[in-house]
Amino acid sequence: MLTRRAGEAVALASTISTVLAAPPAFPTSGNGLWYTAPGRFEAWATDWLPVGNGYLAATLLGETAQEATQLNIESLWSGGPFQDPTYNGGNKQPSDQATMAQDMQVIRQAIFQSPNGTIDNVEQLTTDAGAYGSYVGAGYLLSSLNVSGSISQYYRWLDLDTATHSTQWTQGNTTFIRETFCSHPTQACIQRINTSDSSVLPALTYAYSVAAESGIPTPTVSCFDNSTLRITGTASDPGMAFEILARVTALAKNAYRRCTLQAGKGTIGAEDNLRTCVQSLTL
Repeated sequence: MLTRRAGEAVALASTISTVLAAPPAFPTSGNGLWYTAPGRFEAWATDWLPVGNGYLAATLLGETAQEATQLNIESLWSGGPFQDPTYNGGNKQPSDQATMAQDMQVIRQAIFQSPNGTIDNVEQLTTDAGAYGSYVGAGYLLSSLNVSGSISQYYRWLDLDTATHSTQWTQGNTTFIRETFCSHPTQACIQRINTSDSSVLPALTYAYSVAAESGIPTPTVSCFDNSTLRITGTASDPGMAFEILARVTALAKNAYRRCTLQAGKGTIGAEDNLRTCVQSLTL
């Protein structure tokens, strides 16, 4: 009986040691978050890990062969004067001045007469939200790596020292590393994917989608050049206009890049060591 318990204790200790081993490239300072499985799409508040530069940002789930990178532009907002030229920020009109003065007097009297200095509501002071709007996500950059097979040695982590999101996994005999960060000087988010031994990278395709974003009209996707997707759209209809440029750079000498359009959808792809740069502009 004692032998069995000792064996169970050794097995348990071995299991804990395996689970608690941080990724090889995890910051030595310990400033970071790491996981042994990709995040869940619906758990945006807990599973998506963010990177950003104060203006442009992204969140990622840490997928493997297919990754979704949700894009955020700091100033992208639906509603407001872009949607309704008469929108004035929800302020009362000058013609409401006399009525407002009467309402304020009633509210003051109610507060003074209240035993604890409170009243139920001040709805008469509010205005219809009208075209107030809300913050809007800028869509998703979808990457598809032409690789199949079982996955092992999976890690994803957010390095809080460098503000870099990384995903590492082994598939077949190849270990892949995907890194994402947003640069303030370049006003762009960068995603780089490579293999640990610098072997030839399988074909990789990027596409853009707003399918999971609520209320964004379908944008126009075009090929700016053979390595760049150009996405133009509005936050609402009508609404604030935005532009996103997603550019692929293949670092190997023999790598190729190609942008194609199919039924209004654009993709960019390349082979070998790859780097993607996402830039945006709101108008």
